[in-house]
Amino acid sequence: MLTFAWIALGLLAVIAFSAIAYLAYASDLAIAHARQEAHERAALNATAGLIAHTLQSINRDLLYLAHEKLFNQLLNSDSEADKESLIDEWLAFSRSKAIYDKLRWIDERGKERVRINYVIDTPQSVPEKLLQDRSLRYFFHDTLSLQPLEIYVSPFDLNVEGEEIEEPFKPTIRIGTPVIDSCGQRRGILMLNYLGQDLFNNIQQTIPDTNPHFCLLNSEGYWLRSPIAADTWGFMFNRMDLSLASRNPAAWQKIMAHRSGQFVGPEGLWTFETIYPLLEGQKTSSGSTRVFSPSQTPNVAEQYFWKAVTLLPRSHYDAVKHMHAGANILRHVGAGLFGLARLWQNRAQSQGAYSTSSRDELAAQVVEHTAEGVMITDAAIHIQMINAAFSRITGYSASETIGRNPFFLQSGDHPADFYQTLWAQVIKDQSWQGEIWCRRKNGELFAEWLTVSALRNSRGAVTHYICLFSDITRLKESEQRMEYFAHHDTLTGLPNSRLLNARLEHTIQLAQRSNRQFALLFIDLDHFKSVNDQLGHAAGDELLKDVAKRLSRTLRNEDTLARIGGDEFVILLENLGDQDDVNRVAQAVLEQFPCHVGAPGSGIEVTASVGISFYPRHGTTAAMLLGKADHAMYEAKRHGRNQAQMSNGGV
Repeated sequence: MLTFAWIALGLLAVIAFSAIAYLAYASDLAIAHARQEAHERAALNATAGLIAHTLQSINRDLLYLAHEKLFNQLLNSDSEADKESLIDEWLAFSRSKAIYDKLRWIDERGKERVRINYVIDTPQSVPEKLLQDRSLRYFFHDTLSLQPLEIYVSPFDLNVEGEEIEEPFKPTIRIGTPVIDSCGQRRGILMLNYLGQDLFNNIQQTIPDTNPHFCLLNSEGYWLRSPIAADTWGFMFNRMDLSLASRNPAAWQKIMAHRSGQFVGPEGLWTFETIYPLLEGQKTSSGSTRVFSPSQTPNVAEQYFWKAVTLLPRSHYDAVKHMHAGANILRHVGAGLFGLARLWQNRAQSQGAYSTSSRDELAAQVVEHTAEGVMITDAAIHIQMINAAFSRITGYSASETIGRNPFFLQSGDHPADFYQTLWAQVIKDQSWQGEIWCRRKNGELFAEWLTVSALRNSRGAVTHYICLFSDITRLKESEQRMEYFAHHDTLTGLPNSRLLNARLEHTIQLAQRSNRQFALLFIDLDHFKSVNDQLGHAAGDELLKDVAKRLSRTLRNEDTLARIGGDEFVILLENLGDQDDVNRVAQAVLEQFPCHVGAPGSGIEVTASVGISFYPRHGTTAAMLLGKADHAMYEAKRHGRNQAQMSNGGV
């Protein structure tokens, strides 16, 4: 009887230690997957912010051009002199922006009156004899039907020249608004054709590691951007097979069911985020896949969205199984132990003999070679054994741990019922797995990925609990960094457009309740493009970091300085006394310039143009205030640069 008792205990120990090996492998795999999942979420977060900023910037450009003095002068005069002046102005604007394929005034009959094309990095004015009739294009009718100040955003599709889709394909977003003269008469529309490839290039720079498996889809599941170029723009050619909705309806159904999410399918790890391109006051339509046909469904703004999706292939997602040699060793050791347990069981039944020394030696090696912390308790949850990794991670030795309840490691960050719920689930389901915060012996907090499993005897009674954990503090810090850079500019460390918009919305709410005013300063560097072109992008990056430091010196603690893209900065000034206070800040900003870049005597002098808008005088929404400040900044450039201009109040 004694021999069989030893055999039973031996088998129990072998099973326990082989379970530890498997749990170690599973824990490593879970952490590696969690790291992959966090990376994919952060990448889409950054992409969504980039797209939102890009569309806001286009919106501001359109409003500026629609209400620019030379354009309004031409609407009222129709003189050739005013037309030539406007063409010169638009050529300069197009050259500066370099992201608009076309800039057009189309009159109320659908005839192009002024058109600037961007061809091979150079803006060109189209001669009058080559101007086209756009009266049958859906975007003309959909924009002309809007009220003044309303904005139309076309579906993201391909550019059409003449009667054919232009090749090579030119992805295009058209954004337009109706224009009226001083008598209130409609004079057609102003429309910008944004080069969609610019957006794709920016996304590639923002998420270089994720870009190879990034997709952008419209609301019907057609690819606007795909790693497989041949899959894109299927709706333009009535190719229903060229859509995720057709290719993988199960995945598309999950993506459509939620605004954002993540799931693992047979293909790999899917991560998705819904992007709503329309801003306040904007409208859209379904457009038409036929070149000269009206929109099939006008003004479906509520249904207008894109899906940003990444698909990490299964081979990449599962590759983490082979990334850690230690994990593989443990897996194989565990498998061997299970096989050994069965062998010993057969021998015991036939021979009634058992070697405890080899069993103990092998079991001890498994525990000590496990990189994860191991803690085994009895049924009453008193610690009976730990390994070296436990001591390394927590700082507690075996003599300080054996016999104690593991709750002494509690961090204090979890509510009291957290641990009760944890153990209730272990009792019910025989296992629990998740993230938990604990405290080391030196008082430091650390995050761990914990797996708890109940071990039962042949009668089904719980005899032990096996607790296996990995220190994932660095992973949590990495996630926090990803979250930080989702809201901050990676170059300067300043808040980005997403964080600025959040703070601006909050400031508007406070100002409404307290009847206070605040101001925005929109800052754009003069001659920045020359720095990049002549001295290189590295010099441009160093300049931007220097400017961020200079501008920070002009602010109070409660103010916000953000870099919202390129060489554009915005300052949010809260709790203002009066306009003189803002003027003093604007002057302090201008005094930080010029910045000299390059060799003394042969470099480039960079100054700044500043536009100012006030809440509530110039608007009561974030978009309006940013737009007004942006327009005022352009006016500062038109008047010679290196100065500040207050918004004139018109949008």
